[in-house]
Amino acid sequence: DDADSMLAEKQYGKKSFEMHMMPHAAKMLRQAEGRLIRSEQDWGIFTVLDPRLVTKGYGRKLADALYTRDYATRSLGALETWWRKELTPTLQREGIWPSDGTA
Repeated sequence: DDADSMLAEKQYGKKSFEMHMMPHAAKMLRQAEGRLIRSEQDWGIFTVLDPRLVTKGYGRKLADALYTRDYATRSLGALETWWRKELTPTLQREGIWPSDGTA
């Protein structure tokens, strides 16, 4: 929030983004990702739709902070292909996704 930003700016000066904001953002992403998967039986897709994750230099650091990173793309077509060819058969083998394609 603004108070944190002002305090970080005062404490770290020009490096406040790198020293305060980045670690905070990484922590928030890890927490969100951790809420998705709680046990070995859980599954889910953690999606970050913010293009800065791949367009900005700091985005790579944030992406690297995540626990898993099995697949990354900026193309919806590539995502659809991955979903059909890779994910769906796996989910069907595990009995999570219907094999008749009705889901």
